[in-house]
Amino acid sequence: MPTDLFGPPIPAACRAYINIRNAEREATVAARTNCEALWRDFEPYADEHFRTQFQLHFRERWFEMYLTVTMIRAGLDVACPKPGPDIRFSHAGRPVWIEMICPGPGAPGGGDSVPQTTYTEMGATPTVTTVPIRQQVLRLTGAIEGKRRKFDDYREGGIVGADDVCIIAVSFRGIDWMWADAQDLMLRAVYGQGDQTVSFAPGETGPTEFGRRALASVRRTKGAQVPVTSFVDSSMPLISAVISSTATCPISEAEMGRDLIVWPNLTADRPVPVGAFPVGFQVSAQETDQGWTLQLPPDELA
Repeated sequence: MPTDLFGPPIPAACRAYINIRNAEREATVAARTNCEALWRDFEPYADEHFRTQFQLHFRERWFEMYLTVTMIRAGLDVACPKPGPDIRFSHAGRPVWIEMICPGPGAPGGGDSVPQTTYTEMGATPTVTTVPIRQQVLRLTGAIEGKRRKFDDYREGGIVGADDVCIIAVSFRGIDWMWADAQDLMLRAVYGQGDQTVSFAPGETGPTEFGRRALASVRRTKGAQVPVTSFVDSSMPLISAVISSTATCPISEAEMGRDLIVWPNLTADRPVPVGAFPVGFQVSAQETDQGWTLQLPPDELA
C-alpha cells in the first residue's frame, strides 16, 4: 500500500502544500487527487526525503513527480538512481539522463529578480507594468547553467558516461506568468533570438517579412553580460537539449506530456536522438547557408 503523501504539515510547510492537503475547495480537492494519483506511480522512484521536500517546495517536487510519471506512462524504462540525475532511460542502447529544475523569481527586490505580480481588486484602477523579459531570461539561463555544472559533476564522478545524452528539464511554473511566454523565452535564452521584427515595403498593404533581432547577451543590473547563445555557439556541448514544461497541478491523464517541448542544442556533442520521446513535441532543426531553421511547435503548444 502506498505511503500517505500528505502527512501532517511540518512547521515550515509552504502554503500551497497546506491548502492542497486540507482540500477545502473544489480546486484543491482536484489538486490533491492529482498528486495522490501521481504518487502511486512515483513512490517506488522517490528518495527518502521526498515527502519532506514536497511540503517545503511543492511546485518543484510536483514537477519531479509529473515528469517522471509521464515518462513511465509513456512506456520508457525509467530509473531514478541515487546519486545521479533525476531520470535515466535508454534509447537505442544509449543512456539518456534528465536533470530537472523549476526556477523561482530570485531574492525579492534584487535587480535581476523577477518582480512579484501586482494584482488589483475588482473595480480598482488597473496597474500596468512592463513584462520583465530581461529578468526572466536571466533566471532561465542561470537555471540551465547551474544544471550544466551539475552534469559536469556527474560526469567527473563517473555516474554519467562520456557518450550519454544529457538533458535539462525546466518547469516554467516557478515564476508568475512565465509559462505564457515559454517558447519566446527559450528562443531568447539559448538561441540568441531577440525581439520580433516586422518589415513593411512601400506600396504593400501588409507586412512583407517577419523576423527577430540577433541577441548575443543579456545585461545584469551590475553591468555583466550573460551570453544567450549556448545552443548555437558550441559553448555547452555536454547538454543535448532542454525540455520545457508549462504543466501545473492538477493535470488530467489525457493532457500529461502534451506541454513538453524538446529544444535541441544545435552544437551538442551528442544530439537528442529522433524519436527518443514518445510524448510532447521535439523541435527539429535544418542547417542552411545562413545558419539553422527551427521547426517550432504548433500554436496550441506555444
